[in-house]
Amino acid sequence: MIEDNDTTDLAPRLDVAAIFQRRTTMLADLHAFEALDKKLTTDFEELRGYSPLRSERGFGWDGGTLKEQVDQVCWRYLVSLYRLEAYMLCTDYKQMMTDIENHRTPEFTIANAEGWLAGLKSLIHDNVRTLVHKVFAAITEGTYHVGGWNGEEKKRNNNGVDRHFILRSYDHRDVFGYSGTPTVTDDLEKVCYLLAGKPLPEKTAKRIMREGKSDTFTCDFFSLKVCRNGNTHYTLADDVREKLNRYGPEGAVFGENIKIKIVERERWTA
Repeated sequence: MIEDNDTTDLAPRLDVAAIFQRRTTMLADLHAFEALDKKLTTDFEELRGYSPLRSERGFGWDGGTLKEQVDQVCWRYLVSLYRLEAYMLCTDYKQMMTDIENHRTPEFTIANAEGWLAGLKSLIHDNVRTLVHKVFAAITEGTYHVGGWNGEEKKRNNNGVDRHFILRSYDHRDVFGYSGTPTVTDDLEKVCYLLAGKPLPEKTAKRIMREGKSDTFTCDFFSLKVCRNGNTHYTLADDVREKLNRYGPEGAVFGENIKIKIVERERWTA
């Protein structure tokens, strides 16, 4: 959410020391479990039998080590706790989560985690500024189809973001089929909530449309209509549009009178 003050301290549900202690305990338990499983297997094999208990190792496709798997859980916890998906470009967030899933992260230590938390505020401010600027550029420089999906492309011709505009996004394919590739619509939704000073809802507009098999969506800040030819029609609330035009252009300083309050999730879900 966005507030007019910047006095909030970062206070995770579990502090870094507690998470690291949990990591240490889990690793010790996992190694002990692995050793016991091997001993039971050997004991039964010596009697030409099979253990009545079998453990399944769900390490994923990349065959990560026990330490890598536990570190993955710890980094995921911090990312989820602060809902970083609400403050980052969808493509950047997807890349960060891919790095975590593929163990391309530092070892989870107290020093590494505290260093990550120390840089979180500036990271989020930078991400939000980048997010707003890139969404503004995508809207003002985007094109749309005239006619069918392979019809003529037309360039929007204005000096800013209109209240109503059309962009080629292929959201219809994502809503009624499956794409999984983030579009400008996903990032624009984040920007609308951020500029309105509201937290991003748990379910995105496109997810609600997909679940309801609807080609339209409306909330207090914007409305959408997805079309078969790949176009999406957008309508923005006047306050959101005015702020996007103020903060979006090159050189504009997002947050001249607005501060971002970083908070953990109101309700933790595993």
